[in-house]
Amino acid sequence: MTSNRKLTVLAAFVTVFGLLALLIAVNLNASGKPAGSYSAFPGETAATESAPNPNRVARIQLEIQTPTPARGVTVEPQPCTDLVTSSARSLAVDLTLTDTAGEKQKASGFLRVRDDLGGVVAAKRPYALTLNEKTRLLNLPKSAEWALLDGFDDRSLLRTITAMELANRVGFDWAPRLRPATLEINGSMCGLYSFGESITNEPKRLNLADGDIRLVADSGDHDLPVFKSLRDLQVFAPGITKSELADAKQRFQRVENVLYAPRFPDNNYRDVIDVDSFIDWYLLNELTKNLGSPFKDSIEMTLKADGTLAMGAPWDFATSQGNRRYGSWGLDNPKGWWLQRYWYDISEDPAWRQAFSPTQMWNHRLGHYYNVLMSDPAFANDVAKRWSEVSGSVGEIGQFIDETAEPLDSAVRDNFSPREVDGAALPVTASFLEQDPNVFVFANTDENIPPIAGWQNEVALLHNWLAERIAWLDEQFTADLEKSASLKD
Repeated sequence: MTSNRKLTVLAAFVTVFGLLALLIAVNLNASGKPAGSYSAFPGETAATESAPNPNRVARIQLEIQTPTPARGVTVEPQPCTDLVTSSARSLAVDLTLTDTAGEKQKASGFLRVRDDLGGVVAAKRPYALTLNEKTRLLNLPKSAEWALLDGFDDRSLLRTITAMELANRVGFDWAPRLRPATLEINGSMCGLYSFGESITNEPKRLNLADGDIRLVADSGDHDLPVFKSLRDLQVFAPGITKSELADAKQRFQRVENVLYAPRFPDNNYRDVIDVDSFIDWYLLNELTKNLGSPFKDSIEMTLKADGTLAMGAPWDFATSQGNRRYGSWGLDNPKGWWLQRYWYDISEDPAWRQAFSPTQMWNHRLGHYYNVLMSDPAFANDVAKRWSEVSGSVGEIGQFIDETAEPLDSAVRDNFSPREVDGAALPVTASFLEQDPNVFVFANTDENIPPIAGWQNEVALLHNWLAERIAWLDEQFTADLEKSASLKD
């Protein structure tokens, strides 16, 4: 889970968006370049606003099933954050979904706050929607379980959707399919969300084989069966009973022991891991410099029935792809390794190391699993080979970002405009809790920048950062392959 989200409170945005109330007339200016043209860089002013087109983005309207107010009693509209507040208690809701063609679907189910993306935050909440019947929504396979991901930490609102597309291009067996959609609850605008598939064990999603167990390495607190490995990796096991937990822990520990055995890599370690899944997962998270990926937050894995361990589906990428810095970690720099970094010497003080290390395995000199795996020249060479196979498709991700962003103008305006004009009152610039330049990276410093212009700068930051990152990785992996070939000669 993203640790930054717990710092977020609604009061952070009141001052910022009070200043924007007088700028709405500017926001409605329809002249300027189209939203899909991202030549702006951080600090520059992007395009002026374009005309709204409300039918270009899916619209999700939820009505909480509550008793009808007495005649003559007026119910004041409330912010979405006040309407659904609990991850433990679900509220009955009626759903109306309008797709981009204007077609409507209706369904009923239950809504709660998701607790796997950082807990119950005040500014913009992620939600889990469970329908009463399996339903096909937005041309996605039938399911009862759906996710509404808020992306508050990502002002471009595109990082997780982009990461899922990158996962497909890298070669994941499955990555959650997400669609941009505006969300309203009881008529209140909640903002622009990523709506789509949750990570659930069902056909056309995880689809685990008999005996397979879904595991999640995460540093947070959850009401799920949990164990710790001998190297301090906290692992949750959704979907299994506590009585099954001891066996899962023992099987998982066998794999970890092989990776850290003195004879590694000459101990047939490949027999206990799904090498292809480890390589593809590494490439996606190294490419995006995903903050939680050094085995800290939301790391999906599958313990297979035969005892092997595979890396699982991608999930949380709101803090990735250049929107965080963290000082010497250099997350904002499109150059430099992330998962290959050696974290033990972050400080001589163990307490400091534990508090600020980006991995749960902060106290082990051999580091986390990928530090160990990349120390094997054969594994590192396989990583470089895989990159050469997928880099062509990955290198075209900029076109995907442009095409995904192009229809979002009206939804973006709703996300970042004040409540006085039926917006969600969310900031496009840093809130007062996100002012530390050693941690946070934003494309805009002007609090009065029009919402769409500010958002376009954020999309440009994402677009350009990925282009530079891909170019740097191309150079590194090409050099690795050339060095490997020369050694063989």
